[in-house]
Amino acid sequence: MFDMHSHHFVDAAQVDARIDSLASFGSAGVTKMVLSSQHEPDASRSPDGWILDVLTFYAVSVYPDFFIPSVRGVELFLPGSVAQMEAWAAYGAEAFGELFVHGYGAGLYSLDVLADICAVAADYCIPVSCHWEIGGVFPEERDKETGALRESSAEANFLQLLDLLNRFPQTHLAEFVRVGDETPPLKFILCHCGAGASQNNPGDGYVALGMRMDALIGKYPNVYFDIAGIYTDLVASSDLADVIFARMVAHPDRFVVGLDIQHDPSDFLGYPWLYSELLDPLLSDSALTAVMNGNGPRILAEHYQAGPRPSVGLHWRGVPPYTLPWP
Repeated sequence: MFDMHSHHFVDAAQVDARIDSLASFGSAGVTKMVLSSQHEPDASRSPDGWILDVLTFYAVSVYPDFFIPSVRGVELFLPGSVAQMEAWAAYGAEAFGELFVHGYGAGLYSLDVLADICAVAADYCIPVSCHWEIGGVFPEERDKETGALRESSAEANFLQLLDLLNRFPQTHLAEFVRVGDETPPLKFILCHCGAGASQNNPGDGYVALGMRMDALIGKYPNVYFDIAGIYTDLVASSDLADVIFARMVAHPDRFVVGLDIQHDPSDFLGYPWLYSELLDPLLSDSALTAVMNGNGPRILAEHYQAGPRPSVGLHWRGVPPYTLPWP
């Protein structure tokens, strides 16, 4: 499988052992791993958060044929975050993410800042992956007396997502030709398919999730979905599985997989095989190949016909490797 979504530890003292352990997945059925730092809000949102991305590039320097660098920067609100992401893109980042926008206590600080970060990614034709929950029903969304579903925060999250996506062309990358300074399309990956926590009343929440996924699939050909980190949820929740698998069968070109390795990598060693076993009865051979191995490389490599914008190069090739843009 082509792993579009995994993480390394924050602790620099453990980084070598961690990198070796992650690289061992090359003998467990993983051909490539898109690697970013593990989500640690206090660390990644500090002025020194860039060190986490340095460790990502260090991993790439040790195993350049296995890891693909994805950066998170100082996330979405510190001064200079957009400039820092642009520097990483110029340096050689091949993806931005996993950016935490909504979920695990994170909330969107500024849609404008996020849009500027996404514009940098679009200029460099690299994807942005976001943890952005648009499904699930949270307890506070129900009226305490009647139990009726209120206007959900998941719906508000979804409307914000549409606001972001509408700032970019709704055009498939392969069909886009940029003229002059025209805004290029954004390659956007919705982590975990936007699903909320499975315990949050899956019946109502996942019906809404399916409708929102349909809207994204129908209008935004540059939006993709990963099923990283939700293998257990897909097995345990028929509601979630029904919603995601129906769309994957109908649109296999829009889905990618990832292991979402976070803690002890040995806990995830069987997952490449488990994902294949889970999806094999559902998908044709060609669709299974696309989801497990083909779509990820295509999303990373696919680019539009364009010249560089005045302030930003189109792509990073030719930048001397491993000359870090930060002290």
